[in-house]
Amino acid sequence: MKLKKFQVESMPEALQQIKSELGSEAVILHTKEISTGGWFGFFAKKKLEVTAAIDPVKHAVATKPLQPSQPSLQETKKEVEQILTHVPQTQSVSLATQLEAPALIKQIDTELNLQGVGESIREELKEDAFGFWYSQEKVNRTPLAVINFTRQWLKRRLQQVTIGQSSFNKKFMIFAGPTGVGKTTTIAKLAAEASIKHGKKVAILTTDTYRIAAIDQLKTYASILNVPVEVAYSLDDFHAAMEQFEAYDVVLVDTAGRNFTHDFYLKELQKTIHLSEESCLYVVLALTAKYSDMVAVLKQFNQLAVHQVIFTKRDETNSYGALINVCLNEGIGIAYVTNGQNVPDDVIPASIDHIVESVLEGMTLDGSS
Repeated sequence: MKLKKFQVESMPEALQQIKSELGSEAVILHTKEISTGGWFGFFAKKKLEVTAAIDPVKHAVATKPLQPSQPSLQETKKEVEQILTHVPQTQSVSLATQLEAPALIKQIDTELNLQGVGESIREELKEDAFGFWYSQEKVNRTPLAVINFTRQWLKRRLQQVTIGQSSFNKKFMIFAGPTGVGKTTTIAKLAAEASIKHGKKVAILTTDTYRIAAIDQLKTYASILNVPVEVAYSLDDFHAAMEQFEAYDVVLVDTAGRNFTHDFYLKELQKTIHLSEESCLYVVLALTAKYSDMVAVLKQFNQLAVHQVIFTKRDETNSYGALINVCLNEGIGIAYVTNGQNVPDDVIPASIDHIVESVLEGMTLDGSS
């Protein structure tokens, strides 16, 4: 067994050094506070001394036969027990407890991975979670504490972007996204919310002239909501509609679904809409899509000023990691999440709590789910 002591300012720093020098499978055997430097006992600086170990036999190359001189697993275990018996009980942390932390945090990581949370986010969380674990008194080191730490960590990180807060304060709300994500239905839901819940004077404008069914669908919704709807075939038509709807509070603009991973379709979109200080652009994405495809679409939309993302089809998947990935990896907030076909009910204003609880839903760390 290879042992090494580290003198550090904090436990997160120790974990980083241990991982770098001994590897991610290393085990912390002992931690204690020490004083370094100073003069005749004065002005000494407090540090942590952390003893860690790694079994070189376990991590040897599989094709290389074990040498007779290498210790067995029982000898390694005995060596660890001997080391711990020489450490005062008040200062030591049992090996079982040390092994419990990686197991709990690994399970959190596994479940977040199943939810589709990105690797870079999970790695950062794991490092901070180890620091949290070793900073707690033994009595407070519980699965529930780890879950709560994860919950609060994700909530703090999500504060970096704007989540929800849509009050229909921009006159033109433009919706764009791939084919089949549910833009038209989403627009109908938001038209109802703006009109019924917020008392706004609402109109609908569509530039999707490729699908007659989409126009008919919008006209049906508009008739039910008693709001006007117009069709724009060109940028001139768009400007004419803007003038026509001058007296309206909110104009919801539908666009044709396209494969926006290609520049051609984005340029085509720009020929039929106009972005101004009075408008905001929402990219509509389905939670059922692959995250790599979402990134490709959003990368194309970097050419335009995207306000926020709207996620649809929450009810058609059990994987919600994209909600966090888009916010933290792409730096774009979420306005709404839709969870069904019912108009106007199945739309949820996004919130940090809703995003985090969606991802952590069912996580217990006690073997159940």
